[in-house]
Amino acid sequence: MLLTTEVVADPQMAATILRWYSYRWRVEEYHKILKSGCQVERYRLAADSMKTLLGFLSVIAVEMKAVDLSTPHPANRRRNCCP
Repeated sequence: MLLTTEVVADPQMAATILRWYSYRWRVEEYHKILKSGCQVERYRLAADSMKTLLGFLSVIAVEMKAVDLSTPHPANRRRNCCP
């Protein structure tokens, strides 16, 4: 069950809201990669330098997420590659 404050008038709107909610987890995973994988919080730079670095690390985090999405889940690797 998904609770929402959005008005759900028909099944199409329900599907739309579910799709919106699924995007939340991608954003959460992106931030996890940015914070853990890129270790963005360890940098203490002045505002302009931090903006530049954050822009660079954001691109890296997106690429890391793309690699993560293209890699089969470990539980499925054996099933997909071996008869």
